[in-house]
Amino acid sequence: MVRVLPCLLLVLACSEHHLLPVDGDVPDGGPPGECAMPTDLGSRLGLGVARGSTRGSRSRHSPSCTSDRMAPDVAYTWSAPSDGSFTFSTVGSSFDTLLELRTGSCTGPSLGCNDDSGGTVQSEVVVTLRRGMGVVVVVDGFGSSEGDFALNILRSEDVRPEDCRNGIDDDGDGAVDCEDGDCRDGLDCRPMFEDCFDGRDNDRDGLVDCEDGDCRRECDVREDCFDGRDDDGDGLTDCEDPDCRMFCVDELCGNGLDDDGNGLTDCADPFCEPAPECGPTGVCPDLVLGSMLGRVAEGSVSRATPSEREDASCGSRGAGPEVEFLWVAPAAGRYRISTEMPESGRGYDTVLSVRTGDCFGPELICDDDGGEGLLSRVELDLVEGQALFIVLESFRDEGGAYVLRIDALDTGG
Repeated sequence: MVRVLPCLLLVLACSEHHLLPVDGDVPDGGPPGECAMPTDLGSRLGLGVARGSTRGSRSRHSPSCTSDRMAPDVAYTWSAPSDGSFTFSTVGSSFDTLLELRTGSCTGPSLGCNDDSGGTVQSEVVVTLRRGMGVVVVVDGFGSSEGDFALNILRSEDVRPEDCRNGIDDDGDGAVDCEDGDCRDGLDCRPMFEDCFDGRDNDRDGLVDCEDGDCRRECDVREDCFDGRDDDGDGLTDCEDPDCRMFCVDELCGNGLDDDGNGLTDCADPFCEPAPECGPTGVCPDLVLGSMLGRVAEGSVSRATPSEREDASCGSRGAGPEVEFLWVAPAAGRYRISTEMPESGRGYDTVLSVRTGDCFGPELICDDDGGEGLLSRVELDLVEGQALFIVLESFRDEGGAYVLRIDALDTGG
């Protein structure tokens, strides 16, 4: 004890001769690897109570929050003017700082050490002290960083909390609003889900509504395929959008339905203008059956009803009169098309020819006497919406009454 007391007195005496650095001057420090002789700041409070540069300092303090001793540092002594909590920071410095508070000397017990505070490269340490308690404040650099610094010492109650919405750095830590770590978990800065249809960037990722990947699922299902607008914001409207592919089918021109959803049905739709069934009266087909099933047509033909196309492949040369029908498969599956004897019993030897495209198109199937007696019957597999042109003619140059029937054999239902 006899030897320690003179040493402490010597340190205190020497510290009285080290004044606050002015115009960037800082103490040179002791030999490399030792802490510099601290400059006494008294009990000063405020922003920039000390300013200077760590460049050229030979002091290499060993901070407790990193093992790196490459950066030069500067040390100060400071005494608490009253009981309370005090905030030490390097906000306003030009480099990546590191700040440590120790007791006794720069090698004494650490009261607090900090590298980056609130997501910035500036440092902050908050300690609670009794009046007159002295600390050594070491301004250091991270890694080998060095440069101009500012040391701020404030009563913690004087450090204003960051208002996360006013665009001002309220607490003076160099970070504004939601950039400040103090605001990261607040309601004002908490990540939000993107409202995909309000025109605002709710989650603050720079992407609005359907441009935001968070909205992919919702925007994919929100395209209204018949309203003339780009509802999901992908630059494609209605049937141009792949999301509408299953809804935007071509108009089937003889089934009595508005297939493409544009408000126009069959021949009223411009899409059907070239279709044979929408041509002048008397052009094939004679009757549009839609997608009816069962007994779909009854009537008669006579020698006065001429043939309008090539004869069926299974009929006789110079076949008799005919009648043509357009029919559309209501679902995928197998169907039977046949003729029946009319109730009058005055039928005739029928021939069925089923064609695609139009009444003059390629023949899919043909039958003369596949049904009962001289009646006809065919079966074929179709896809949903497939249009058939059914030509019913007389095997010879004769005519009579007919009944046309279409039955679904297997449609997967």
